[in-house]
Amino acid sequence: MNWPRPAYGAPEGDVDPPVIPDIGDQRFAHAPKIPAAQIPDAQLLAILDPSSEVTGLSARVRFPGLLEGLECRARAGFLTGAPYRVPAAAFWAVPRLRLLQAPRAEGMCFSADGALVRETRGSPRVLPGNDMFRWAGGAAFLNRELRPTGAVARGAVCYDSASRNFAHLMMIMLPRVMLADATLSETPILLPDLPDYPGAAIRNELLFRLGEVLPLSRGNFYAPLGHGVWALDEALVPSAGSSRWDLVLHPTVRTGFARIAAEALRRCARLTARESTWPRRIYVSRQGATRRRITNGEEAERVLVARGFEAVQLEQLDIFEQAALFAEAEAVVAVHGAGLANLLFNDGRARVLELYPAGAPQYHFALCAAAQGCIYVPLACENRSKQHDVQVDLKALDRALDLLFA
Repeated sequence: MNWPRPAYGAPEGDVDPPVIPDIGDQRFAHAPKIPAAQIPDAQLLAILDPSSEVTGLSARVRFPGLLEGLECRARAGFLTGAPYRVPAAAFWAVPRLRLLQAPRAEGMCFSADGALVRETRGSPRVLPGNDMFRWAGGAAFLNRELRPTGAVARGAVCYDSASRNFAHLMMIMLPRVMLADATLSETPILLPDLPDYPGAAIRNELLFRLGEVLPLSRGNFYAPLGHGVWALDEALVPSAGSSRWDLVLHPTVRTGFARIAAEALRRCARLTARESTWPRRIYVSRQGATRRRITNGEEAERVLVARGFEAVQLEQLDIFEQAALFAEAEAVVAVHGAGLANLLFNDGRARVLELYPAGAPQYHFALCAAAQGCIYVPLACENRSKQHDVQVDLKALDRALDLLFA
């Protein structure tokens, strides 16, 4: 089966570059990116949530100006109001794969003839000490002498090398796990069991708590794998067309996040013995981060506080606290960042203002807001650094807030 390419959002690197670079090291052979469906002897195991046409994704999007409307619609076709066909979510049983487990390469799967299973690509990096593969110019190269250090009979590969980023965890890995649990039975859901490393925003503690955050059913269970090259007799690989981000639109996934949000609210109520202690209007502060900060943050925060917003730093909250916070939020203001993936815990009541560097809009959190039915307003801000720190026009911020609450 050939999956149709979506109208927007296909991740860069889905296909090999037109010219494969010469990396100057004959120990490594080019590993072409091949969809799981096209790997020899792959079998379609199940289709969950058949392909459907989604309309109205842009119904609650409000553009404060011509610039935002033009560049956001150009980046995300679903914001034009055109119907968008969400590809079916499917699982493929792929035989005889080699699974890499190394920092920034976790979850990468290679076929017996040396192809990279495209759905497992993630955003790989070759860190010091990794001699398993090379990555250059968007192309993968596998060590010709690579030999398995362990073996697994069967397992679902729902994570990839980007899953240590919170947005990737929320929008790709957890949805894949939800679909796996709804589709498979008596199946190990594989997890990376690797030491924390620089750049890994998701620490091992959260991965170890997945059984608590997202309990499995039907006899499925989490199975951590350590460092090495694992021979997989049969890998169960989730696929949703060319865009791995579309999974948040599937009903099974939306139900899964609603369950986590309900459990988070229950736990927090038990801890505090009160109905709610969370602010309803939240400003996600990134002033303690190293990038995507607001250069005039104090002035911008004063504008927001005057509108009833309270600053929060998500890195100080655990996963259940973040879920409870966003589940009850009535308004959210934030610079573009992974924490906005928590919108998936909201039931559609929230009004969302995302500040982004002008000229570089991203569609990921517009998609989260649209999937949940939230009002969404993108506001372009002046990009002031290579780290995408932004300067907020305070008058434009005021007007955007007026639009948000109109």
